[in-house]
Amino acid sequence: MEEPIDVRFILESQGRPKEVVTKSLETLVNALKKAKKVDVYETKYSDVEAKEHGIFSGLVDVGLKCDSFETLTVLTLKLGPSAVIVLGPDKIEVTNRDIQNILNDISNLLHEFAQANLNLKVHNVLLQEHQQKGNPPTAGASAPPAKATGESRDDDSPEAS
Repeated sequence: MEEPIDVRFILESQGRPKEVVTKSLETLVNALKKAKKVDVYETKYSDVEAKEHGIFSGLVDVGLKCDSFETLTVLTLKLGPSAVIVLGPDKIEVTNRDIQNILNDISNLLHEFAQANLNLKVHNVLLQEHQQKGNPPTAGASAPPAKATGESRDDDSPEAS
C-alpha cells in the first residue's frame, strides 16, 4: 500500500439558528469518520459566530489521512471543504484508472448539478403558472423531482459514507 495522503479539510457551515450550524459541522465530521479508506486523526472546532442578517457561521479544521488521490477527490467533491491542505507525501502516484474514475466522478457531479438546476427551473415555471391563475403560493408545493442521469461505476470506488 502506498503512503497515506495526509490532509487538512477546513469545513464551513452557515445558517440559523446557531445550533443548526453546530449540528451541521458535527454531521460533516461524522461523515468523514465513517468514510471508507479514511482516518480522521484530529478535529478543531472554531466558535460559531453571528454574521449579517442573523446568519451564523462556523468552521472545523479536520486532520485526516486517506488511502489514495481518488479517495481524496471523492471526499472533496462530496463534502465541499472551504480549503484542502495537502501535508504529504510530496509525490503521489496516479494511474490512468484513477484519472478515469476521478473524471467520471466530476462528470457525474456536474450532471447532478445540471439536473437540480433543471428541477428548479421546472418548479419555478409551475409556481409562476400557479400564481398567474390567481392562486397564492402554498407551503411545500413543488414539482416532482426528475431522476439524475449520471451512470455509476461497477468497480470498488471509495464512498464518503
